Amino acid sequence: VGSIAVCPDKTMVVSGSGDGRLRLWNVEEGGVIGDPWEGHIDAVMCLNWSPDAREIVSGSQDGTIRRWNPNTGRQIAPPIEPGHGRVFAVKYSPRGDKFASGGSDHVIRVW
Repeated sequence: VGSIAVCPDKTMVVSGSGDGRLRLWNVEEGGVIGDPWEGHIDAVMCLNWSPDAREIVSGSQDGTIRRWNPNTGRQIAPPIEPGHGRVFAVKYSPRGDKFASGGSDHVIRVW
């Protein structure tokens, strides 16, 4: 596990691993929910939940940003290739209508 993010209601945690997979965890029961989510082809470096808990955004060493539906574990949009190289940081705005990313190119981008 290289990164984790706690759901706004604190009932779940999403984790990102070196194998590029994400996993959803039930905090109260202490177990994994469903199968791993696949999409990244390199380590997941960063994760963030939207404030309404309807989306999770992930950034990876593969240079992509992916948006996920936490209820299904499926991507909700095509991968974003921000041009950062490795993506080290992702963070939703307080309203959840945008998110920012940063990476090895030392540039912050807003999506």
